[in-house]
Amino acid sequence: MYADVAGDLGDGSVVVQDAGYRLSLVLIGEVPAGRTHCWCLLSCQAANPSVHRTGNGPAVRGQANGLCGAAFPGRLHLFTGLHTGDVPLRMELHEKAPTVDLDWEEVVEATLVTEPGPYWLSTFNWWQELETPDAGTYRVRWSANGMDEAHDLTRLSGEPARDRYLLQLWPAPAAPDVVIRQHARIAEQYHRSATQPPSR
Repeated sequence: MYADVAGDLGDGSVVVQDAGYRLSLVLIGEVPAGRTHCWCLLSCQAANPSVHRTGNGPAVRGQANGLCGAAFPGRLHLFTGLHTGDVPLRMELHEKAPTVDLDWEEVVEATLVTEPGPYWLSTFNWWQELETPDAGTYRVRWSANGMDEAHDLTRLSGEPARDRYLLQLWPAPAAPDVVIRQHARIAEQYHRSATQPPSR
């Protein structure tokens, strides 16, 4: 499900097995979902960790997908199924587009134009600074499993994870966002909501 690696190069990057290129593992672990169904990957110059107070709906409005909101420059809104608790997340920086892994139930892509300086991964009341790519234009792939099983639930300490996520980035020209795979009903609802005009 996650990319197989042939070895650690000692500089924070690894070689992807049978793919012939390097990727950097930016983050591996369990991250709080934070009462918002959403993480935000954002530039320190684009906003601050209270960005969730602006609401998540505008981040996906007008897109084809409702799981990876890229409407705001310098940041992404990444939607989860779990309401509150820790969720497994892996973040990878690739040199080129990785193959779509069909073990993932939900797969969407969008464009992120990064800004100079560090980035945060944040939720409602938690944030972590990340090592992020150089300023430029990147394709972003957000993959998920178990969104229906975890939807609106709270995961307590010691309980098994019901949903998990993978964020992959690689340099690429800007292109429209796209839904590649959709399985969960809640994901379908997110996608439908993104394409609808805002209520008056």
